[in-house]
Amino acid sequence: MLGERDPFQMLREMPSWLMTYWQAFYEIEPFGDDRADLRSAIAASGIAQAMGADCQPKDFMPFPPEQKPQSGADILRQFVLAGAKIETRSRDE
Repeated sequence: MLGERDPFQMLREMPSWLMTYWQAFYEIEPFGDDRADLRSAIAASGIAQAMGADCQPKDFMPFPPEQKPQSGADILRQFVLAGAKIETRSRDE
């Protein structure tokens, strides 16, 4: 099986140095939906420009250009804080 079934257990067991490593890696090489959105916007922009449109990839992004998307660390922080309020089931259930 790939990945973890219980992200809360993963966070409890993960050493802080490893979390810091992944945060630093994300800052250098972002991954996830933000990057996928950018790749799709670049492709859509190229197609539109080939058809004569005057546009840029930012015109095809799902959020306004002035609105900065949340960082992976911020999303994880919100996830962990929300988990503190939610009762989780054990793997045996």
